[in-house]
This record gives sequence, structure tokens and C-alpha cells, in this order.
Amino acid sequence: PAPTAPPPRRYNAPAPTAPPPRRYNAPAPTAPPARRYKAPAPTSPPARSYNAPEPAATYNAPTIRIGAPVVPILRDVRHMPEGDSGEYSFDFETGNGITRSEQGEDTDEGGMAKEGYWKFTFPDGTPAVFRFVADHNGFQVESDLLPKAPPMPAHALA
Repeated sequence: PAPTAPPPRRYNAPAPTAPPPRRYNAPAPTAPPARRYKAPAPTSPPARSYNAPEPAATYNAPTIRIGAPVVPILRDVRHMPEGDSGEYSFDFETGNGITRSEQGEDTDEGGMAKEGYWKFTFPDGTPAVFRFVADHNGFQVESDLLPKAPPMPAHALA
């Protein structure tokens, strides 16, 4: 004899009922109370004691002034290898004697180590050189132009 399929089962679902009536009636929403602010009486602006331009009502992007010297970029070298090594370096030099160099890399501690320098000449002809290192010890700048701390007095060392 061939196996026969079992008869389909029938389930009588309960008839849907209406949701129970609400017992709480929330108050009707109302507008928040109007707050009044009394602005201070207008006063005259303080007297300007410095030579700054008047504030403008709108912002205008900087433009090249007619007659202003254009400083050429003499050298611009950038090295940023592909990948996530964190290494980079750049050097640039401008026609007015500004030089900037920096190189950096990831450290084993998970930070960055950077070193580099700035060089330029002050209008009075004084050369300026600032060398820096930034690593796990912080940012350290060295230059002959930075002030030096006086030596510790003997009584402070005792």
C-alpha cells in the first residue's frame, strides 16, 4: 500500500476584538509661554585705539593687490609614500628666502615623531633658524633667537 498524506490540521483563530478603551486623557497641547527679552539700550562703540580696518558687512576673499610683489616658490618637494606607514617629508623654499623642511614617521609606541626646521631673514638682516623635534617627549624648539634660562643659583641646587 502507498503511504497517504495525513489530513490537514485546522485551527480556529479567535475573532479579533476591539482595543480596550483608553482610561487616561492627556491634556491638549498648548503653546509654550512667550519669553520677553529686554535688549540693552544701544551705546556708541568704544573709541578705536589701534590701526585696524573697519569691519566689513560681508566677507571678501583675499585678492592680489595691484603692485604687491609676488613671491615665487623656488622649490617644493613632497614625499608621501603609498600605504599606511605614516612616513612623509616635505621641503620648500620661496624667492624671499623662507625655507621650511619637515619629515615624520610613525613610532613603535603608536604616535608620530617629527623633526624639521624653518629659516628666514628678518627685515633688519638678522638670520633666523628654528629647529624642532616633536616626539614622545613633546615639542622642542631650538634657536639662538630663543631666550635662555639663567643658571640655577647655588642655594637652589643644595
